[in-house]
Amino acid sequence: MKKITLTALLPLALLSASSAFAGTQTCAMKIDAIQRQMDEARQQGNVHQAAGLQTALTQTKAHCTDAGQAERAERKVRSAQEDVRRSQEDVRRAEQNLRDARARNDEGKISKHQEKLSEKQRRLREKQDDLRRTRSDRTALNH
Repeated sequence: MKKITLTALLPLALLSASSAFAGTQTCAMKIDAIQRQMDEARQQGNVHQAAGLQTALTQTKAHCTDAGQAERAERKVRSAQEDVRRSQEDVRRAEQNLRDARARNDEGKISKHQEKLSEKQRRLREKQDDLRRTRSDRTALNH
């Protein structure tokens, strides 16, 4: 059982260390974050997590480039922009559905479509907030 648990946890440690900050930190910042996690794992006596983090640190030092981090940040921005665009389309469709229900004077449908519109608008605001954060991360990475 212990071997299975350790085998299951090692990839999680590597994943959290290597991808948690991908695209939002310089390589030096990423290396420092992994080093801090590794030091904490050692202090807590978690040798298996420390070993996994050591592997992540070695891989990061070998393969991380600031240009690669900048490209990941740029991809995140493009993805967030696409999410916003799709959410805007969803809001437009929900607005049209509400207009149609109002034109038919169907109170049940009006209420239903009003709720759907409110939900779509909330999701759009979330996507816009995500886009602002990713742009901010990209800007911070490039300075």
